[in-house]
Amino acid sequence: MKNNPLQKLRDEAFKISLTPQERASMRARIFESMRPVGGEVVHRTKSPYFFFAPRFAMSMAAFLIVALGGGTAFAAQSSLPGEPLYPIKIYVNESVAEALSVTEEAKVTFHTNAAQERLREAQELTARGELDASVAAQIEENVEKHIAKADAIALALHDVDPAAAVDAEVHIESALTVQSDILDKLSMATPDEETKKNSSSIALRVRSRGSAGAFSMQATAPAIEATMMALDAPPTTTEDTSTNTRSMKSANKAVSVSASTTQKKIAAQLEKKANKELRDAKTEFTRSRVSLNASTTAKIETRIAALEKDMENGRAQLNAGAYEIARETFTSVYKGAIELEANIKASKKFNRDLVRRFLNERYFGIDTDEEEKNEREERNEAKSGKDGEDGKSGSSGSGNVEVKTETQVEQKTEIKIPGTNVEVHL
Repeated sequence: MKNNPLQKLRDEAFKISLTPQERASMRARIFESMRPVGGEVVHRTKSPYFFFAPRFAMSMAAFLIVALGGGTAFAAQSSLPGEPLYPIKIYVNESVAEALSVTEEAKVTFHTNAAQERLREAQELTARGELDASVAAQIEENVEKHIAKADAIALALHDVDPAAAVDAEVHIESALTVQSDILDKLSMATPDEETKKNSSSIALRVRSRGSAGAFSMQATAPAIEATMMALDAPPTTTEDTSTNTRSMKSANKAVSVSASTTQKKIAAQLEKKANKELRDAKTEFTRSRVSLNASTTAKIETRIAALEKDMENGRAQLNAGAYEIARETFTSVYKGAIELEANIKASKKFNRDLVRRFLNERYFGIDTDEEEKNEREERNEAKSGKDGEDGKSGSSGSGNVEVKTETQVEQKTEIKIPGTNVEVHL
């Protein structure tokens, strides 16, 4: 325990106390807040422990990682609930990551990634058959917390940046859906009944959260509502009628331009993100190719080709001004690339052909179990056929090939006598 860095940090924390000057300053600040404006100015004393102030929280988090050791923080990233390093992963590493997420988009990404990480932890425990009810409840609670925060930030983004808001919603929905699907597949394969029950519960809870794209029309709603109010306003005089007609035309034009511009920005944002996710999926496929069988490899190549074709169609739609159609196309590619990459990673991590099962169910309409059965039968038939052919070469028909030694092979040498047509065979 003497060399335990956490214990040392705890011991040092208990040594911290306020100096008399700090206590006096604190009392002064309390009384100052009770005085009317124009009261006596209080001269504050700077605390020697100023670095514990909220504005230095991120620096303190970084200090904790250094104090604990970079290796410890790194090792904690792969820890699971119940393991000694897991609190460091949750309360130190993730706190630093959250503090570094300055923009609203970055905050959504952080909370989405944190929720995904909880689901990956559940996947690993499920694959081991070690997901008990207590851990499952903790994971489920943490997932819901991060999803709620990500959804709230994405919703608020609509008033500021509709394109970023839609992007965030697509990312949240796609990432969580695919991770819960992987968890569900691992759940079906585990022999442990408690693990099966707990993992299925988490997967179902995540899937039932509803569509993250429910707010996709919010960006243009205020303008549309303003137009409808203008259209519903009753004219009172002929002059008012003429004025109202001109106002309606102007309002309609403004709404049309605003909606078109917004849809163009959304489509362009989704094109950018879809392209990145597709590139990441292709990179992961290249890395994992050696661990995939021929059938799975062929299916992934087919799926990537389809996504690339959709990207081309989406760009053509975007250039033609069909922004809403392009938006739908890029959204489809965005989701498809995220799903593909996640399933390839899971297949490699758990040494199971999850990606083929996913592709068969989602895109090829093939029963994976039946497909694997047919492949086994074909391999057995091919092996039997080869053994039969090999058996014909053996004298006993046992399948062993008879090999003659050099002394058993008939040697023939031809010698032609120069100047004649005589050949001597030896």
